This record gives sequence, C-alpha cells and structure tokens, in this order.
Amino acid sequence: LDIEHALRDFYSPWRRQANLSLQLTQNYATENWHQGAVNAFSMLGGAKAFANYNKGNVSWENNAEWRVGLSTVSGDTLRKVNTTDDIFQLYSKLGYQVHKQLYVALFADFKTNLLPNFQQNSTMLNTTFLTPIRYNMGIGVDYKPLEGLSINVAPATYKLVYAYIDDPVRVNGVSVGEDILNEVGSSLRVEWKWRPLREIELETKFYFFTNYKQVETELEIDVDFIINKYLSAKLLLHPRYDGTIENVTEEKSKIQFKELISVGFAHTFR
Repeated sequence: LDIEHALRDFYSPWRRQANLSLQLTQNYATENWHQGAVNAFSMLGGAKAFANYNKGNVSWENNAEWRVGLSTVSGDTLRKVNTTDDIFQLYSKLGYQVHKQLYVALFADFKTNLLPNFQQNSTMLNTTFLTPIRYNMGIGVDYKPLEGLSINVAPATYKLVYAYIDDPVRVNGVSVGEDILNEVGSSLRVEWKWRPLREIELETKFYFFTNYKQVETELEIDVDFIINKYLSAKLLLHPRYDGTIENVTEEKSKIQFKELISVGFAHTFR
C-alpha cells in the first residue's frame, strides 16, 4: 500500500490526506465521594483534510477542518449538554512562482460554527449555525524558504464578519445594531508544519490583520503525539487578541485563550 501511495504521488501533481480523531472522557463518583466530584461526560471529535496541487509554476493549497466538542453541563438547569468547541474552517491559497521561493498568492479563509452554544442558565446564544461567519480574502506574496514553512504577506486584505445573534460584549467586533462588519487592511499569515520525530507532528499557524486603526492576531499551536496507527494524543494552544472588540462591560478582556489536551482514536487516510 505504501508503494502504491508513493507511485501515485510521483505521477500526480495532487497530494491528498485526511485525518479523523475521536476522544471520549467520562467521570463518575457517588455523592458521598470523600473528595467531592462532578459527574461529567465529554466528547471531542475532529476531521482535517487537505488537497494540494503543485505543477510547474502553479501551486494550489486547499485545507478543511471541523472540530467539535460536547460536554455534559454541571449547574445548568436548562440543558444537560452544551458545545465546548465547534469550528468549521476552509482555507485556499493559489500561488504563481515568480522566483525560487517566492510566489504571487491569492488566499481566502472561511470560518464559522455549526452547532449552538448557550450561556449558562440562559437561552442567549454565544454561537449557532453559520454565526458568526468570518471571511478573509487577500492578495500579496508568499515566501517559502523551507519545506513546510509559508510566510504570506497580503497588503490588500478584505475582512468580513457576520453575526446576527445578540452580542452584548461585541466579541465579534460587529457594531451594536448591525449584523455585518466590513474592513479592508493588511494581513500576515505564517504556517509551519514540522515533524521533529516520527511520533510527533507539529503544526503552527499565526495570523495578523490590521485595518490601520486596530489589530487582530491569533496563534494556534497543534501538536499530535502518535502512539500507534489508531491512537494519538493532542495538545492544542490557541491564544488570540482582537482590538476591534467594543467592551460594553469591563469584565471581558480582549485577550482570549483556549487550551486542549486529549487522548483517543486517530487515523490518517491517504
């Protein structure tokens, strides 16, 4: 099978791969447990795929990812299960090589949610199907000094955010009374895929956008520790800062952070 994959990759300009993962966590303790405990069940699933084309001076990268987490809720009288993580993202970049490691590139990035997420003990939504939608498109240059490393600078970048649900702290940057945010600015996107060991895969994404008044930036570090063909552990670190947020209350910080550690089923399809 490995020989078949190698021959296909040698003769075809396309490279394709898909990864599926599923982790389950369950915790139970009786009410008189001496340390005290909260009964909970959580699930984290993920799917990542890419289809990349490279022939002559033309390169075309396409990536898709969906990550969803569900967990039983303690202390919420309105529901038993809520989403803890939900992201659906499509990313495409078309490049034309003008020098050894330099490309003129056009990129588009679409990101949204597919499942509802509620505030605790409330019917107010944080996110729901296709809201918020975040879309970025830009044109510039893509520099690839090393295998797996891409530095994309887009002096002309368009940013759209759509969010129709009530958002009292304006966490998406959309102004009060409006559903859509349109901005034009510049962006920087750095991607680095590195495999220091056979059992470790590291993927880092850094994104920076400015409309010349405020800045939005985020860093995502995704590390997979491969145990065997069907098991792996994952570490995800995701800090972000959004200066476009209008804080109606001072309780919410513009600096956001998400961390995830999981172990479970994982498999790669080629």
